[in-house]
Amino acid sequence: MNSKALFFSLSFIFAVALLTNLPVQAQRTEPLWIDQFNEANNKTLLNENWFTFNDQPDKGASKIHQDYFKDPLRKDQVILFSYTLEKDKCKWNPYTALACSLSTRQLDLTGLEGFAYEFKGKSHSFMFRTSDVKDFAFYQITIPESKEWTTVMIPFTTLTQPTWGATALFDKQNSHSLAWLVQSNNNDSGMVQLDNIRMVYDIDESYVTAEQKKIRAEQLEKKRRIDHFTEDVLSNDSLQGILGSNSIRIKKYTTAIEGLQKCDQQSDSLLQKIEKSSLSGKKKRTCHQLVHLSKNNLSNDVYPYVRQLDTDYILSCNKIIDLSNLYELERQYLIQKAITDSNYNWIRDLYNYAYNPKVNYTSGAISDSAFHFEIIQYHLQKNDAVAEIGAGRAFFERALSKYCDDLTVYVNEIDSNSYEQFKTKLVFLEHLDNKNIHYIPVLGTDSTANLSGPVDKIIIKNTFHHFSAPDKMLRDFKRVLKKDGSIFITDTMKEEVVNPECKQLMTRSEMLKWLTEAGFMLVKETPMQYGKYKCLEFQLIQ
Repeated sequence: MNSKALFFSLSFIFAVALLTNLPVQAQRTEPLWIDQFNEANNKTLLNENWFTFNDQPDKGASKIHQDYFKDPLRKDQVILFSYTLEKDKCKWNPYTALACSLSTRQLDLTGLEGFAYEFKGKSHSFMFRTSDVKDFAFYQITIPESKEWTTVMIPFTTLTQPTWGATALFDKQNSHSLAWLVQSNNNDSGMVQLDNIRMVYDIDESYVTAEQKKIRAEQLEKKRRIDHFTEDVLSNDSLQGILGSNSIRIKKYTTAIEGLQKCDQQSDSLLQKIEKSSLSGKKKRTCHQLVHLSKNNLSNDVYPYVRQLDTDYILSCNKIIDLSNLYELERQYLIQKAITDSNYNWIRDLYNYAYNPKVNYTSGAISDSAFHFEIIQYHLQKNDAVAEIGAGRAFFERALSKYCDDLTVYVNEIDSNSYEQFKTKLVFLEHLDNKNIHYIPVLGTDSTANLSGPVDKIIIKNTFHHFSAPDKMLRDFKRVLKKDGSIFITDTMKEEVVNPECKQLMTRSEMLKWLTEAGFMLVKETPMQYGKYKCLEFQLIQ
């Protein structure tokens, strides 16, 4: 019996169970079907829509065509999309995608472990799109090209976010759509065919690739390390004292995790109570749905659902699960999830900053060796005092920590939010990297760096053109720079960029004029190992 025949047979059995009020087993092994394309009506089996999108809103010229096709070898109807990628004026790599809506709010996804589907065609990215992601950096995985029909098995634990995006928690209950995205840095064309799209309770490991297993192991190890990290911080009294109020955030997070575990225990207890009850199969499923609704991230789901039920259902459910207690369980879930969500990203960023073996200054887009080469150009000496102006997220200090020792580093920023964020990061970096480097966070202004002591080197990375008063800033640098000290400037020159988005960019001659008038001379110019950047070294004119 093929999968579609099995599906309809099981549907019939399920319908008979409904009519006869027979109990339905709680343990589910059959998949939650998204679509099998028998109807070819642009609707999924969950009655949601199929649609396409491309890069044309971003000034690209890519095209996509969706259709249905009866595959003669499979003797099965499938969905397909053909595409042509054309960058035109799009600032990103050209892209197109086939997608379907998947609102998981009213679905019970308990026990589901991942996705599966059959496909044939070009390489693509499978994207699980949730409302927690705000910048298109959805959880996804790349599926390699296949010239023959093949089964794709995607455990949730193998989905990751692209490194350029803001980190968001993965919550399968917050999905709004699925997408099969094709994107390339070259103009390209091709086709992708899909069939039997489903969510599965059991992962068939024979279909999980070696690369997926590697990703899954890395994700699990990272979570384990983050958990140990929070435990280490909470057991380190001196570190908690240095962190001050920020250590409370970690305590709140761990307490909320314990609270969620207690809520899960209560939910499991209710589900067991439902299964042991004498309720009909249909009423059991209603009770299951109520417990499920209490666990999602959306507020006040349980009460509106209860109001839709007739009196007999309400009385029956209330005898088994006590609706007033369920309302309280929903409230506790929301409270604890709000605390974990608001603090987890902060803890994970902190962990990544302090423990990531790679510098990760640009989310992996530039190799660590390129930054090592850059640091060599600064010829830092033992016991030097160094200042970085416009530190942003302070990832450059990660590079200093990796390749240097015995330094005092002033970390300057005028944006108060960035300043507050990296203050805590620098505390961890100083106390956990086993280096003799002292970091001093400094909140500057538009006209002064606010550096307190004399410095040997001042490093300005892609920031000089943002100075609103370059003359005042340079005078302030002269105030603290030692006579034999150097200023290093790496910046984007206006003449090097076609149609620059930043209107503050300077030409090379404009920058040199500011430095010369302030009493500095160019002594060295070194091409960096990333982009078209050059590092310009200036010293005081004696």
